[in-house]
Amino acid sequence: PSASPTMLPSSSPTTTPSAHPSPHPSTSPTFAPTSPPSASPTDVPTSSPTEVPSASPTMTPSLSPTTTPSTHPTPSPSSPPTSHPSPHPSASPTFAPSSPPSSSPTDAPSQSPSASPTDTPSSSPTDQCIEVDSSSYRFGDPIPVTFNLYDHPSKDYFKDDWIGIYPCDTHTFNHAEIWQTLCGQATCTSKISSGAVVFGDLPRYNTDGPHKWPLEPGCYQAYYLREEGPSTPPYLMVCESQEFYVEDE
Repeated sequence: PSASPTMLPSSSPTTTPSAHPSPHPSTSPTFAPTSPPSASPTDVPTSSPTEVPSASPTMTPSLSPTTTPSTHPTPSPSSPPTSHPSPHPSASPTFAPSSPPSSSPTDAPSQSPSASPTDTPSSSPTDQCIEVDSSSYRFGDPIPVTFNLYDHPSKDYFKDDWIGIYPCDTHTFNHAEIWQTLCGQATCTSKISSGAVVFGDLPRYNTDGPHKWPLEPGCYQAYYLREEGPSTPPYLMVCESQEFYVEDE
């Protein structure tokens, strides 16, 4: 071989191989040996991605969101709201609103104030509908009586209901010692749920029976009464007042 390469390619291959093989075979003989591969990658990446994707995913996960959904929200709604507030708020809102408010307000207050408290506790339960304003009266003193059927459990009241005063421990209600209609007249034209009457004289319509005024000294109660059935007395007792006494002069 010649000591240096010829300016033109030889017409036949050299008799000895080159010092370094070329990275890729040339399609034809080159004028000079090919350059060896670079020792490190180039500073600039290639202008386009590789034509073939990588054979498998990377070993570390990507920083993008996961492909599966998170565990919230729950697939079904939470249990219905409790009747009372919980001591601690729930972690998340419920799917449905709480129970609606009540459809109507509570019972209205009575139309007149209750009588003043008595000196002794009443002998009847708290649902009584009739009261006197004292536990004792002097002979001939007026006796105020208040009534309220609006708050009574029965909720029934009629225009011909009436109030009578009887001796204590009466169980059969025939003619009262004295009685009054709820309106204070001989005949009431409409129902009255609550109000007050005062026993201070004998009403002119107290014509049948042994009615009298003033009351004799002794123990009495006021009763809310009504007629029941075609034949009366006895009358139906709806509720009773506490006991009271008429004292001697």
